[in-house]
Amino acid sequence: PRTLDAERKHAARSLAARLKPLADKEDDREELMKVIAALHDLAQESTIKALLDSKNEEDRDVRQARAMAVANVPTKEAIERLIQYGYKDRRGAGRTRDIAVKALRYATGEQLKGGGIEVWRKWWSENEKSFDPVAAADARKGKRAAAADKAAKREERKKRQKEKRDRKKKE
Repeated sequence: PRTLDAERKHAARSLAARLKPLADKEDDREELMKVIAALHDLAQESTIKALLDSKNEEDRDVRQARAMAVANVPTKEAIERLIQYGYKDRRGAGRTRDIAVKALRYATGEQLKGGGIEVWRKWWSENEKSFDPVAAADARKGKRAAAADKAAKREERKKRQKEKRDRKKKE
């Protein structure tokens, strides 16, 4: 387990170093998204800065993937950086704020009423000390596993129904 953790950290650092060169090349968007997805799955605190420090104007999907990768890191720093990220775009378009709010919902499991970035900042100031990011990450994993199980059961049910229809057609 200790070696695995060290390998995960090393892999995350290596992938994070690839972000800027990939982001600077418009023709490498697919590889960029794969790197971001891998960083999401590795969920290492050392990648937060690299994920959120994109200087160029990437498309919304890339910015959303970056924020969601940060949201999957089970640390309080990730929450703080996402709130800061929500204030990044001050031009009034709100795109970055919307992305940050979605990522904060994912990270915390909270669905705040009127959930703008200001509401999240207030929530965080009230809950930072008691919030357990590891428990939130475990809850996310549990929900994803339950959703995957439900989808697998649904597919199995569809398969059985199709087989039943096919048998009836043959009769």
